[in-house]
Amino acid sequence: MPQESRIVSGSISIETNAREYVAFHLMETVHTRGTDSPPRADQAYWLKLYRKCYLAVSGYDSDTILKG
Repeated sequence: MPQESRIVSGSISIETNAREYVAFHLMETVHTRGTDSPPRADQAYWLKLYRKCYLAVSGYDSDTILKG
């Protein structure tokens, strides 16, 4: 696949308030502060935890988040 050249004029801003970014950092915080977090969690653990964090930052209520 050929590489495309890109030219940027002006400033570049990286948004750190994107839902996905906030959910990722919430996931890290929940994992490190959780007393029952597995030390070497498997992929399913991380995906479930991220999904719950994403729902939380998307405005879902805790009852809905914790059911899944």
